[in-house]
Amino acid sequence: MIEYIWVMEMAKAYTISEEQVQQLKKHRKQNKDKKVEKRLKAVQLRGEGMENEEVSRIVEAHPKVVSRWFCQYAKNGINALLKGKRPGNHRNMTLQEESDLIAKFKKKLKRAMRHSKRDKNCLLRKDRAQVW
Repeated sequence: MIEYIWVMEMAKAYTISEEQVQQLKKHRKQNKDKKVEKRLKAVQLRGEGMENEEVSRIVEAHPKVVSRWFCQYAKNGINALLKGKRPGNHRNMTLQEESDLIAKFKKKLKRAMRHSKRDKNCLLRKDRAQVW
């Protein structure tokens, strides 16, 4: 008979040094991206001894997200917080370009609607029994 033994491992508790906390503060001063600022601040506060729940209330993120950011920093350093593709809407146009594109689209849509009404009237005259 074979016995299986399940071993449950505790999650690894990461810590960072005071020097790393100072490095995070320095990067926060140089940073201009709000999303990166949020991650840096969360990791800094965790490094200063705050719990995930406290940090999550301050930076307005879920405690699991705060934990993930901290683990990423502890494993891979500052670059884990600074780079990487993030989900969301990444605009590649200025607001002016976007409004110009929308105006152009609306103009073409109006023109298409006029043509479709004209085509519908032609079909109606040719075959009075069939209305599209």
